[in-house]
Amino acid sequence: MHIKFVAARRVVIMREEILGFNKYELNTRFRINNDQMTNFTNVDNLQAQEVKASSQYQQLSGERQIVADINYPIEFLAFISLLSRLPLQWLLVPEPDLTWNTEHFVYLNDVSLHYSKQEFSAFLNGLDHNTHDVRAVTLTDLITKTKLYLRVEHLFGTLSIELCNTYASNQEYEMFIGLFQGERYCYGLMPTVIPSQINHTVVMRHVLSKRPVCYPIEFIVKPPSLY
Repeated sequence: MHIKFVAARRVVIMREEILGFNKYELNTRFRINNDQMTNFTNVDNLQAQEVKASSQYQQLSGERQIVADINYPIEFLAFISLLSRLPLQWLLVPEPDLTWNTEHFVYLNDVSLHYSKQEFSAFLNGLDHNTHDVRAVTLTDLITKTKLYLRVEHLFGTLSIELCNTYASNQEYEMFIGLFQGERYCYGLMPTVIPSQINHTVVMRHVLSKRPVCYPIEFIVKPPSLY
C-alpha cells in the first residue's frame, strides 16, 4: 500500500478484495453513487487534484484532523477508511504518516453507546445476521470517560469486532475483552496498513445464526495462554 500517488492508492483501495464490497453493494447499501466511485478512482482527474487536496489537509490538536473543501463528503472518505482499515489521510495526501488514528470515527458518528456488556450485546444481537455490513461503534465509559473505537463487521452470521484504539493500552484491552465475558468467541489480531497498529479482534457467531463461522482472511488466531 506504499504507493506515492493518491490516485493510484485509491484505485487499489477500492478493489473488492480490500473493501469487502463490490460497486453494486456500495451503491445499493451505502448510497455511494457510481459518479462518486468513478471520480474517486479516476487517475487522470486525481493527479491534477493531488496538490490541492494535500494542501487542504490540516493538522489540528490531538488526533482530530480536518479536511477542507474537498470533492467528496467527509463521511464518504471516513467510511472508505473504516472499510479498508486505513487512516483518513491515506486517501488524501501523497506521503501520509506511518501512524494510526481514529479520526474517521468522529466523522462517521455511526453508533455511540455507553460502555456496558449488556448494551453492547443488545446492539450485536440486533444486527441483521442475513446481511453484510460494517459499523463504526464508539463505547464510552461513564466513569473514566475512556472510549473504545470498534469496527464491527457482520458477514452473514459471523461477527468480527476490532478494537481500533491507537496502540490500545492494557486498560482498553481489558475493557474490550470484558465485553465478551461468558460468550463463545475466538480471539486474535487484525493487521492494518500501519505496521505498528495491529487490532485486537474477536470473531464469533451471531446469536441467531446457524451458519458456521467464516473467519476473515487477514485474521491471526491467538491461542489461549497456558500461564
